[in-house]
Amino acid sequence: MGKRNQTQRRKSEDPVYRAIGNDQRRVILSLLSQTPQISEQALARRLTTTEQTAPDESLPPDEVRNSRIDLYHHHLPILEDTDFIRWKSDEDLITTTDHIALEDPRFQRLLQTEVKGIDDVLAELTETRQRLVLAILRDENSSMSQTALAREVVKWESDEADPAQAAVDETAIALHHNQLPTLSDASIIDYDTETGQATYANHPAVEEIVRILQKPDSRLVKRLNGFLEGLQTSYEQATESTSDPLGTPSIWRAPYE
Repeated sequence: MGKRNQTQRRKSEDPVYRAIGNDQRRVILSLLSQTPQISEQALARRLTTTEQTAPDESLPPDEVRNSRIDLYHHHLPILEDTDFIRWKSDEDLITTTDHIALEDPRFQRLLQTEVKGIDDVLAELTETRQRLVLAILRDENSSMSQTALAREVVKWESDEADPAQAAVDETAIALHHNQLPTLSDASIIDYDTETGQATYANHPAVEEIVRILQKPDSRLVKRLNGFLEGLQTSYEQATESTSDPLGTPSIWRAPYE
């Protein structure tokens, strides 16, 4: 993929959500947290063991081979593209990077969560406008018309208090054909195509993600009691994501900016 296309895609998505928006990749990252350097074959065996809960010595060779094919063609390229691993396929070697999210307990909790619908929600949160639409509906906590929602989206994206009606109308059409049906298909919102009304469905996976990301991590603060207040303030400022509703902490996204 060319650097220009890669940069454009990263501007419209949250790479962290992209990396963990699949249950197998979350397992892979959990395994790599325990073993920062591993061969493809060894990782394939550990992944197969985890999926089948079978002893390593009794793993069917076909299953291990299929796991390695999935790793090679799907999961490892995405994890490398999102800067979580360094992958030397010619040397059969996978190494974790110094990505700051890997050291954050909140990220580890995201990897371990098994709440129903988590894959669908993480996939939907990858795209910037999807997150914005969801954040607006969740904050509204009641039904919104397609037009009212579009107006809020345009206001947020353009930073204009009174956006042009043409921009609102264009965005309303885009929401109707893209974000709203997609979020509805994932049962994250309720969307009535006839009335144009949308409502957040209080999805348990969304609430779990918000709970995890908004829970402060005080590990670093506790190490230096004399600087507790200042460190807590600095840490909160470094990890806040107010410029992107429902986005991962900005410090996690630093490698992509």
